[in-house]
Amino acid sequence: MKRILVPVDFSDTSSLVIEYAKKTAKAFDGSVTLLYVVKDTPKLYYFGGLDDTSMSGMLEAEQEHAAKMLKEYQQSFTADGVPADVLILTGEPADKIIDYTEEHLVNLIVMGSQGIGSAVRRVFLGSVASRVLHHTKVPVMLVR
Repeated sequence: MKRILVPVDFSDTSSLVIEYAKKTAKAFDGSVTLLYVVKDTPKLYYFGGLDDTSMSGMLEAEQEHAAKMLKEYQQSFTADGVPADVLILTGEPADKIIDYTEEHLVNLIVMGSQGIGSAVRRVFLGSVASRVLHHTKVPVMLVR
């Protein structure tokens, strides 16, 4: 069975990523790991806008939201007969995606070419997608 890693950020592109991943998994009798990475150092923290307690609460709220969204995505896969599990990690998104592929038997990454980020960075290719594409040994399917 093929293992497909599907990192999502809940941007508009994520719904397209889910559909492509589902079709690919069905075509190759694969299973899916839905991954969300909580970035652990929001910009407001660095600029003095958050104290440790506020930061902790913000990260906890983001993890709760991610768990809810990933569960919905997971149900969509299982309803179509595709085995799917979910995973939430904390850290730098590109690094966590790359590390996960190196530590697990991932055959393919299906991810959005542009996620949530500044408009300037998204003009060509999202920074997370670009780093994953250039630093992983696993094939990457980018969805726009």
